[in-house]
Amino acid sequence: MLRAISTILLGGFLFDTSLPLAGAIVSSPLFDKPLHETHTQLPLDPDNPQSKPVLSCFYYPGFMVKQVDLGDMGAEQLSILPRAKGSAEPQCLRANAKDEIVIGPKEWGGYFEGVKGSFVFFHAEDGFYGGLDFGVFSADGRKLFEDLASLDKSGIAFTTLAMLSDPKNETDPAIILRYRRVYAAQCSLRADEKACWSEIRKITGLPQTAPPSCTAAYEAEKKRLPEYANKVDSYPSVITYEVEVVLNERNPVMRVAPVSKTTECYLGD
Repeated sequence: MLRAISTILLGGFLFDTSLPLAGAIVSSPLFDKPLHETHTQLPLDPDNPQSKPVLSCFYYPGFMVKQVDLGDMGAEQLSILPRAKGSAEPQCLRANAKDEIVIGPKEWGGYFEGVKGSFVFFHAEDGFYGGLDFGVFSADGRKLFEDLASLDKSGIAFTTLAMLSDPKNETDPAIILRYRRVYAAQCSLRADEKACWSEIRKITGLPQTAPPSCTAAYEAEKKRLPEYANKVDSYPSVITYEVEVVLNERNPVMRVAPVSKTTECYLGD
């Protein structure tokens, strides 16, 4: 499902052409530091004694993010609890408060990652195609954006994550993020380079005219699986490239622009 969602989102954007273990992602230092956070161990599940259930709450100006992790793949619950200005901090409880906004499983099923301003980031419970899916939500629980990003060796996806100040638009804050996108094509650059590259450029907005070389990746796969060598060239290609995204809460996707040539090409299967 996540793969399908990513493909749909990529195809729906307007482009401006001017690895990790589940739950183990390293939070980027670019995120805002919580005012404080609490972590409470929950009762152990006798049917799963190896798990370590934890209730975690992260407090920020205006809201609290809650994560209930029972030790399975993906958090049991992710939610956001608004906090009125001047009111007392909400308690960190397993039971949901009356005004708590629960992020349903159809919206997200991974883990909390961090906050920047009024934007809440979650990441998927596991990776695919060499990347990890992430989602950006507003503080009132609306999903604004989703994409697949490649992580660095430290487990960090974003190279830039900053609020954009606009005195004329204080009620509708914007954010800029930059990362290496993982795009899984529906075609093979090895089997039909010209047609496949034309399709990829149309969808991604990449300005480069020459396709990346995928020869090494496909040849390595043929050596690894010689019994399937005659099929390898037909396997779909995956590329990565740097992208810059600008989001705001009212008109979520303001701009999505490639800012580099392709950095990698490998097989999708």
